[in-house]
Amino acid sequence: MDMQNSKFLLGLALLIYLFFSLILLTKDPTVFPDEVEFANAAYKLVHPQLFSTKPFNNHLPQVDNLDFTLHGPVYFWILAGVYKIFGFSITTTRLTSVALGCLTLLVIYYLASKLFKDKTSGLIIIALLAIDYNFLRGSRFGRPEMATMLISYLTLSYYLKLSLFSKIKDYLIIGLLITLGIFNHLYLGLIVPITISLYSLFHKPQRKIIFNYKILATILTIAVSGFIWLLYIGLFSSQIGKSSELIATRLHPTFYSLNSILRGDMYIKALFIIYLTSIVMFLLTWIGTKTQKLLLILFIATYSIVFYGSIGWYLTLIPIPALLAFLSVKQYFPKAVLLLIGALVIVNLIEQSRLIQYYNQYSYFDYSKNISEKIPNNSKVILNKIMPDPYFYLAKERPDLKLLYNNYYEYNIDQLQFGLDKADYIVTYATDYQLLVSEATTSSLVIKYLREASYSAEIIKGNNYYTDMVIIQLN
Repeated sequence: MDMQNSKFLLGLALLIYLFFSLILLTKDPTVFPDEVEFANAAYKLVHPQLFSTKPFNNHLPQVDNLDFTLHGPVYFWILAGVYKIFGFSITTTRLTSVALGCLTLLVIYYLASKLFKDKTSGLIIIALLAIDYNFLRGSRFGRPEMATMLISYLTLSYYLKLSLFSKIKDYLIIGLLITLGIFNHLYLGLIVPITISLYSLFHKPQRKIIFNYKILATILTIAVSGFIWLLYIGLFSSQIGKSSELIATRLHPTFYSLNSILRGDMYIKALFIIYLTSIVMFLLTWIGTKTQKLLLILFIATYSIVFYGSIGWYLTLIPIPALLAFLSVKQYFPKAVLLLIGALVIVNLIEQSRLIQYYNQYSYFDYSKNISEKIPNNSKVILNKIMPDPYFYLAKERPDLKLLYNNYYEYNIDQLQFGLDKADYIVTYATDYQLLVSEATTSSLVIKYLREASYSAEIIKGNNYYTDMVIIQLN
């Protein structure tokens, strides 16, 4: 394939990716409390004057340092830079992930072209990723998974360029990239370092590992960076224990990601079956080449870490290893590969079309505006774990309000208790209100508080896109 056609098809694949990413940008997935956590911590880095030091003494809520120690600082720095230039909103937050996804596609194009020594393979994989349900969903979400993929596959691509003649600066760069990946996501960032380490040990078993000063440079880069990070989180030493506890919940073998697939619709299940089929075909052609060993280790590392984790958003990482393995067998099973490509295209396009049609009448901004109009000026408002989360709209469009959000963790229980004593309004699910007026047992601090408080409530009727909400006015 000539250079001109390659560039045209590459550009076309990127345009398709952008189309599907942008058309559902603020619709699917629903704006999630996780995004508020990441966005708030990043925004505080550039506009600390807008944030409270205790509940309701400023427009935006107190940011807990646990956000930084739990995930690592890189994604927060990326978001902070975007907010500094383009402002704070759900749109800029999610466009950041779209842009990171676009860069990831370019890196994957380069990686596949080099691995299989032809640009056609690179074009096929990014064309499939451009319409892939899991990849696209991650590209529309304000979490660090997309940045993790970009840094990880950039690291892997650079590693594959190394040779006996590589200079020490190349090993320093590898060390820096590995560090950035881990400090972007302390769990998912381990996938590529594990892959590189195991591949380095096993791809040439007949040779002894030569531990030279270049490899030492990589290790020292990671070690020094890690030491600096430990000094940094030492500033927040009171949070380290709580952070460790929360990290442990991410490692608990609940297999939540796998259960998310099993709970999904028939098209999501079909995609996963196709991914597994590609691995079976890959194993059937096993002859032990270097490329095969690399891809097998990458697949095992990715799927083990993703499925061992307890967060459904990790699923955005599963298409790439399966598709790389899939492309490696195209010369052995050409007809089967074409059949599976056709199946992937059909299933993904049906799923994307279904989502576009389903969300055709939905607007996050209309929904948030509806809530906003029911809250008087200069009110103190608690948002209690709701989806879609109207926080972004209220933070940007209602500077008169003082906001506090109640998230899923217990580390901010003190500020929530203090906030309940000062709040004017609570926005929560109508089901919480029904629980409130019943005598059912609950562990919710908000419900327990309200059962002893004086209040009035207004129901906001839900629709196909969100459940009934209630705005509770505290008297």
